[in-house]
Parts: sequence; structure tokens; C-alpha cells
Amino acid sequence: MLLDFWASWCIPCRKGTPFLKEIYDKYHLKGFEIIAIADDDKTTEAWKNAIIKDKTESWYHVLRGLKFLSNGNVDTSVSINDIYEVSVLPSKILIDKNGKIIYKHEGDNDELLSKQLVELFGF
Repeated sequence: MLLDFWASWCIPCRKGTPFLKEIYDKYHLKGFEIIAIADDDKTTEAWKNAIIKDKTESWYHVLRGLKFLSNGNVDTSVSINDIYEVSVLPSKILIDKNGKIIYKHEGDNDELLSKQLVELFGF
């Protein structure tokens, strides 16, 4: 499973979409899933539009989980980004079938992720 941390406004995130489609198509029948975690809690319409525009409806999409409080503060206690210690977009975390994190990268580096997937799936 791949956790893909992104945002609708993040240009490098969106530029990586063709690569995500490629690896999803290549490995999905072998049990590979993508969960896209968006940093768009305040702009859900932009998030939904980006999913449609980029044609990424094939995999799972969730928001990171920020709670905006009435006093103007933000509660990050259930933020998926904070749970996985992600502070840079895009970021990718590859998790094996036993739930172990086997790869984490902040920024865009498709080559490293490709190598990890070849090791994981054997092709």
C-alpha cells in the first residue's frame, strides 16, 4: 500500500499523477492500493475537482483530518500527516502487507519508489 500525501494546490504533487497511475495499473492486480491523503481540509471543493480533473478516482482519497476550531486555532490531534510525521508535500510512504513502513520519501522522486516497488513485487 502506498500513502500519497498531496494537495490540490501542490504543483509537484499533481505533476506526479501520471507516475501514480502507471504504478497503480502495474501493481493493482497484485494487491497494491494507493491511499491519497490530501492537505485540502479547508478547500474540499478544490480537492474533489482535482481528483476528477486528474482522473484518480481509481484509488482511495481522504483528507488529512484537520479540525478548524471556532477560536481560529487548528486541532491536529487526528491529522494523518502528523501521525506519519509528514511535513513536506509531496510525500510517499510504502507499507508492506505486514503493516511495516518499508519506504518513506518527502519530495518527488519516482525513481526511488520504482526501485522499492520492483523489490516488493519482483517486477
